[in-house]
Amino acid sequence: MKASVGPNVRVKAAGGIRSLDEALVALAAGASRIGASATQAIYDEAVARGIGTMPVRVSLRGIAPGLG
Repeated sequence: MKASVGPNVRVKAAGGIRSLDEALVALAAGASRIGASATQAIYDEAVARGIGTMPVRVSLRGIAPGLG
């Protein structure tokens, strides 16, 4: 979708994003923002993985071959 609309349109991924991995896949696929009702769970998972204060490399855990 992003390739079709050009660089000036931002894509929001929403609907069914309930985990950090799902959010990361959407961002890797070109979404510029995330809409999720599971924000606290996603945040808690990010903190548990050490994401936050220091830059870290994040793995998509094999759920999105070719992305990330």
